Amino acid sequence: MRLAVAFALVLSGCAPSEAPPRGTLFFGGDVMFGRLLPEGFRPYDTLPARPRDAADLAVVNLETALCDPDALERDALAAQRHLLVAPTAKARRLRDAGVDVAVVANNHALDCGAESLERTLRALDAVGIVSVGARTRGDGSFPTVVVERPWGEVVITAATMHPSPIPSSSLVPAVLFERDRDAWLDHVRALRARHLDALLVVSLHWGAEGRVRPLGEQRALAKELARAGVDVIFGHGSHTRQPVERMGETVAIFGAGNLHFDSREEHGMIEIAVVRDGARPRIAAIRAEGEAPPRHGRRLQSSPAWGK
Repeated sequence: MRLAVAFALVLSGCAPSEAPPRGTLFFGGDVMFGRLLPEGFRPYDTLPARPRDAADLAVVNLETALCDPDALERDALAAQRHLLVAPTAKARRLRDAGVDVAVVANNHALDCGAESLERTLRALDAVGIVSVGARTRGDGSFPTVVVERPWGEVVITAATMHPSPIPSSSLVPAVLFERDRDAWLDHVRALRARHLDALLVVSLHWGAEGRVRPLGEQRALAKELARAGVDVIFGHGSHTRQPVERMGETVAIFGAGNLHFDSREEHGMIEIAVVRDGARPRIAAIRAEGEAPPRHGRRLQSSPAWGK
C-alpha cells in the first residue's frame, strides 16, 4: 500500500508535504517570591525548573516587584497594605523555570517604591526575559511586545484594571480605566489589522479577588475582545482558577489562578497547542493542568534578611 501511494504521488508530480510547525503556549497565573512584613522579609520559593523547547512560549503575571534591600523605599510604601517584593536575583529563577515573558501590568508592580519598574525591568532584561505592561507616566498608549517563534509571531499587549496605590514619576503599570475602554478596543483592533498573520494575546489583570466565576463586566469585555480578533485572553488577578472558554475563535482564560503564591492554593499552567498549517498560527488544543491542594503549614518563615 505504501509503495502504491508513493508511486501515485510520483505520477501526479506531488511530494509528501512536511508536517506543519507546531508549538505550545504556556500561561501561568500570579507569581510572587516573598512579602515584606513588619517583622521582616518572608521569602517564598518553591518554583521548579521546567524543560524548555524553542517552539514553546511561557507567559506569567509577575506580581512581585524586584529590587535589592538598599533600594526598598519603605517610607514611600505606606499606601500598599500587602508588599510583594523580592531580590533581583529572582529574575534568574524565573528564567530557570522556563519563563519567556513576564507581565508587569498589575497592582503590585510598584511595591519596591517609585522606581520599582525600572529595577524590575532591568533584572528581567539581564536574564533574557521579555517584559510587557509598563509605560511612562502620562503616556496613554498600551504596551505591546512581539515575540518570534518557529511557528509564527506572537503579539502580546497588557493592562491592569487594578491600579497600584503607590505613586511613581517615571514608569508605571498600564492601567485600563473604564473611560479608556474604547481606546483600548481601538488599540486591539489596530494590532489585529497590523499583524494579520500573528497570534494576538491580550493580558488583563482584572476581576474580583477570591471569585471562581468572572464578573459580568469581564464577560462583556471578553466578547468585545473576541469580536476584535483576539486569539487568547490571558486573565489573572482573582487568585483563583476561573473558567477557560472558547468564544468563537478566541480562547478566554478568565482567571489563570496562582502559579507560585504563598497565600492561596496554587494552580498549574494552562497549555495551548498551536499549529501553523495556514496563513497564521491556529489553536489546536487546550489543556489546563490540575490544581494543587491548599498549602497548609506552608513552611514560610519571616526573616529580617533579604532572600537570596
